Amino acid sequence: MGITIQEAIEKAKSRKKGAFIPYFIMGYPNIEMSYQLIKESAPYADIIELGIPFSDPVADGPTIQKGVTAALKQDLSMDRIFQMAERLTSEIPKPFVMMIYFNQILAYGMTEFADRLKQAGIQGIIVPDLLPDSEPSFNELLKSYAIDLVFLITPATVSSRVPQIINACHGFLYFVSVIGITGQRTEVNKEIQAMIENLKAQTDLPICVGFGISQKEHVHSVVQYADGAIVGSAIVQRITDHIDSPDLSEQVTRMIQDLSSVLSNGDDK
Repeated sequence: MGITIQEAIEKAKSRKKGAFIPYFIMGYPNIEMSYQLIKESAPYADIIELGIPFSDPVADGPTIQKGVTAALKQDLSMDRIFQMAERLTSEIPKPFVMMIYFNQILAYGMTEFADRLKQAGIQGIIVPDLLPDSEPSFNELLKSYAIDLVFLITPATVSSRVPQIINACHGFLYFVSVIGITGQRTEVNKEIQAMIENLKAQTDLPICVGFGISQKEHVHSVVQYADGAIVGSAIVQRITDHIDSPDLSEQVTRMIQDLSSVLSNGDDK
């Protein structure tokens, strides 16, 4: 096992302003190109998030839904996804987290899923429709496999629920910067700084901010008070915009390099 999720975030914090976490839909625009995009963008990431296509992605906005719909039209079984994940983790020395919905896990079988995650080298999962107290046996199962279960906290999370979420969470806390679905916004919610500072007083877990983070200014802004920035919809949109271009990979890689560059302290590559 390589560097853990939490170690990767702390390492990023020690040498630059924070961790950069790009999100990719596995299988979009196709399975081989998604592999290529992830591989070529990896040098500019601290952790890589893999989105697993699902027919009813309740947390995803129209940009990601469009990509997911295209990916679902391919022959993309969970076994094929795990094979691709194993290929990526064997070649890229960065932690990988998987974003997946709980119905997909149930359909695969919870123990079988955890076993395949471990085999594939995935270090954590994000399950948007899983509550910290809804499937305690699954939480314990992942602990036994040393796989981090990352939970989401939003601006609408009731304060009485926060300690329970923190106690069940491992790796990092995923702070959703907006109320609603993923998607690009013109600016970051200015009220989240106080919320994150309040969370930091309650936990030593790193806190990474996602949903609506799409510009360099957003990335730079959130790491002033959080430990990392997660960018998803903007990357998926760049893929969509250049999907038929011969320089698709270059376009996406350049964007990710540009977004992550604002985290540099000026003394690292």
